[in-house]
Amino acid sequence: TIFAYLIPSNFVAVVGAAYEIPLIQSLKVGDTHLSFLPYAHIYERKLMILFTSIGFKYGYYSGDPLKLKEDLEELKPTIFSGVPRLYNKFHDVIKGNISKLPEGKKKFVQKALNTKLENLKEKGEYTHFLYDLLVTKKMKQALGGNVKVCISAAAPLSAEIGDFLKVAFCCPILEGYGATEVTGASHLQDLSQTESGNVGAIWANTEMKLVDVPEMNYISKDKGPNGELIPRGEICLRGPSIFKGYYKDPERTTEALDEDGWYHTGDIGMIYPSYKL
Repeated sequence: TIFAYLIPSNFVAVVGAAYEIPLIQSLKVGDTHLSFLPYAHIYERKLMILFTSIGFKYGYYSGDPLKLKEDLEELKPTIFSGVPRLYNKFHDVIKGNISKLPEGKKKFVQKALNTKLENLKEKGEYTHFLYDLLVTKKMKQALGGNVKVCISAAAPLSAEIGDFLKVAFCCPILEGYGATEVTGASHLQDLSQTESGNVGAIWANTEMKLVDVPEMNYISKDKGPNGELIPRGEICLRGPSIFKGYYKDPERTTEALDEDGWYHTGDIGMIYPSYKL
């Protein structure tokens, strides 16, 4: 009760909804997270409140982004939250290291990764009994070696890079969607989802609708090549975690929030025909 009283209601709404998500339910007291994003960023502030409420060990990086790898090796977190720009960097470094290998070893590593990518797409598997021991064990060390799940948010993550890092790190990389105006999060992939390129379902504390944008040919009643319904349109969100308005800027507030309380994100979204909300 004291904890909830000290935190604004919008954060309470987000944290409460997060407890309904299988990923959060799978975490436990003693799990470890490395904090390196600024607290001025809603993403990190939300994570700090959520993970602290669970009982995480919360480590702070050294203050030098160039030494993040050393910080990860020191703390050995069990969950890692990052942004696509950082995941892209991990991808480029790993790919660069592979390119420097002798030709025979390089082919073996590429075969291992290709096999794991096939298993990911066909079976939803992140691990391999042999290749993890011989190849990806060293790649996992980029995150400290103990990470069991990663989260990516704040911008879209390339599906190709997401899949590559899933097999390199031997764990899920769950993509999410949100904004400062919605207290950081409104969507997150489920642990059962192995497909990259989407942001999962809406959280329990938020309503969502897609509004037609006819001038851009995005319609909520759009259909696919086989006649399946694939709604597309501007993502609009409503709920207790939505902001009340921009500080001393009623004009922008009126543009973003309509009279029914819907926040118009300005982003275009699509609902997959096979996805169960």
